[in-house]
This record gives sequence, C-alpha cells and structure tokens, in this order.
Amino acid sequence: MPLVSAVIVTLVEFLGGIALDCRIPTRWAAALNGFDMVVAILVVHLKNGFLKPGGFEHPLTLLGACVALVMLGSGSLSVDGALAKRE
Repeated sequence: MPLVSAVIVTLVEFLGGIALDCRIPTRWAAALNGFDMVVAILVVHLKNGFLKPGGFEHPLTLLGACVALVMLGSGSLSVDGALAKRE
C-alpha cells in the first residue's frame, strides 16, 4: 500500500495545488489537501514536536489555510465565484 498512498498523495498535492492556484474547485481541493496535512501531522511530524526541525508547525499552518478555504471559499474573483454569479 505505500506505493498506492504515495501516488494518491502526490496527485492530491500536485493537482490540488494547481487547482488552488487557478481557483477552480477550491473547496474540494482545499478539503483534500487539508486531509493530506492531517495525515502528515499524525504520521510524520507529530513525533518531532512543534518548533523543532521537522516539527508540525508548517503542516498545521497549511491545514489552517485549507480549513479557511473550505469554510469561506475562494471569493468572488475566482472561477468558482464567477460560475456562482452566472447561476
């Protein structure tokens, strides 16, 4: 299963990052990236502490940004916002 997990995480981070930059399906991309950060914190970074090398402060910041994007969306200047205005 490590190979399958690596492929899924790579696709989520790469394609999800592109989707967040383009602001296309923002809430879905942020939710998937947020889930990825939760797994990264729990599996890899938690044992290193908070402000130590390899700690979980950076993934926690990314998780907070993803949670904000899931809750608030990407705004009116995004592709999602333009499509919502059209409907």
